[in-house]
Amino acid sequence: MGTKRAVLITIIITVSCMLLLFSLFVLPYIPKIYSGEVSEDTVANTISYMNFFLTLLALISTIGGFAFTIFGYYQTIKVPQMVKEEVDKWANELNELKKGANDSIKAMQIISEISIFQEPDINRKIEIIDRAKTTYPDMWILDYYKAKLYWDLFVNEQNIKYREILMNPKSPDILSRI
Repeated sequence: MGTKRAVLITIIITVSCMLLLFSLFVLPYIPKIYSGEVSEDTVANTISYMNFFLTLLALISTIGGFAFTIFGYYQTIKVPQMVKEEVDKWANELNELKKGANDSIKAMQIISEISIFQEPDINRKIEIIDRAKTTYPDMWILDYYKAKLYWDLFVNEQNIKYREILMNPKSPDILSRI
């Protein structure tokens, strides 16, 4: 729509300029070309043509001024709407960032609520980490804590197996229980 409007305005301006140039440089000399001589009537006609085209130029400029005034008025009506749309877009992005930061803070509060490494029950520790993960899933440190807990659980199971082996050395399959 905007491109068609620009092409139309360009065509109108070009045609107006061509008519103006034609009227200023060609029309005043038409009587001289037909009659072949210069007289008082020819000079009067030339001045009359010049006055007519000067009036035409003023009329075209006035109409163009009105057109640009109306166009400018409608454009200024759109400006507050465009500004509001941009402000709303930025406000939405800011709210998303704020929500992400708040969720991150809530997740850290859940983790620090009961220090994970001081809680004796591993299932409770995993439950706390899962609660924090549902609050803010992008927190990478939660995966680290969970992996560390599973590693600790594995090491504890291995220590229990070794203790059983050490406490019952008469068992024939000591190596198979490891």
